[in-house]
Amino acid sequence: MSDNWYCEEVGLNIPELKRITEFFDLYCEDSTINFVNNYPDKKTVYIDFRSVIKFSLGLEQAIINKYSKIEPVLKSALMGAKMIMWSNKDITPKDIELQITNLPPHYKKGIREIRKKDIGKIVCVDGFIKSRSQTRPKILKAAFKCLRCGHINFVTQNSRKLEEPFIGCENETCGKKGPFDIVIEESELTDFQVMKLQEMPDSMIGTKPYDIALEFKGDLTGLIEAGEKVTVIGLVKSRLATTKEGKTCQLETFIDVMSAEKAESDYSECVITPEDKEAIIKLSQREDIRDLIIRSIAPSVYGYEEIKEGIALQLFTGVRKVLPDGTILRGNINVLLVGDPSTAKSQLLRKAVTLSTRGVFASGRNASAAGLTAAVVNDELGEGWTLEGLSLIHI
Repeated sequence: MSDNWYCEEVGLNIPELKRITEFFDLYCEDSTINFVNNYPDKKTVYIDFRSVIKFSLGLEQAIINKYSKIEPVLKSALMGAKMIMWSNKDITPKDIELQITNLPPHYKKGIREIRKKDIGKIVCVDGFIKSRSQTRPKILKAAFKCLRCGHINFVTQNSRKLEEPFIGCENETCGKKGPFDIVIEESELTDFQVMKLQEMPDSMIGTKPYDIALEFKGDLTGLIEAGEKVTVIGLVKSRLATTKEGKTCQLETFIDVMSAEKAESDYSECVITPEDKEAIIKLSQREDIRDLIIRSIAPSVYGYEEIKEGIALQLFTGVRKVLPDGTILRGNINVLLVGDPSTAKSQLLRKAVTLSTRGVFASGRNASAAGLTAAVVNDELGEGWTLEGLSLIHI
């Protein structure tokens, strides 16, 4: 590849190939070293987008707006990086997975803001994982053996349906259009997982929440659970929507994930000063601390000390234990509160929600028939059975 071939192909004023190699040596050295040391178990090289902006405005725009074209250029440039050149490992561009991190805030979009103009561009979105599929192998390039001559034909897979050699066997002495038998051992595979990202509850007050499908590949799979809050950076793609009757004229949009970062703990905003710490220690030494905690829960509701004690125990939770025989005792405490109407049940629950940083009040209107925590449902994306987080997971 010449140093100026891709400048016209991408259509932007970006550095020459050797300059992009210098970028990897200068700004991605630690990530490249980690990649080389852990290859082939890990195949990820991280690109901090703040460094890209500092290095070249043209490269920034190429990555954001024309990533599909610039990706092979980046991988070719990375192959010339010192750490890869000096390694004795047989690394090829197809073995490299690039992950973009630290996208600036002005590239962030809401799920409902993604439109046709965003297809082919990199975006950053926030939300929580509504559902996820199991991690399964996916064929990227299928190897087909011609049953007439034995020649192996390779076909890149771009859709959900397996694509066989369209023009027939590549062997010039054969050329037959089958039959073919897929050879898994010689096919190019990757780990694959589908998730559904839904808008955060505080951004959809009074409206129906929007969601979008996420596709995870390689090292990114199996890291996120249903109900977790995440910030996702990825490439917006589309494909023909399909129904039982076949393909339609509509396109379904999804994000090919390049990096995903879990939201910080809800306790990150809780700042404890030295004075607070001193007061907490002083309170812990009081002999009536148990009664004090009970009286502090919904003080406007008179009585119900035993119920308030149960709520306090639930708020503090327990400790997960594993017995010598392998039996697991979970630390989470569940409370069933049953009583006559107008006995302050809802008031007690609402007060408990305000005390918990991850509390949510679920009534009969918004609780799923499948349950409050999670349900195994048949995924509408066609990826089999998935775990879907429900009311008490969407926090």
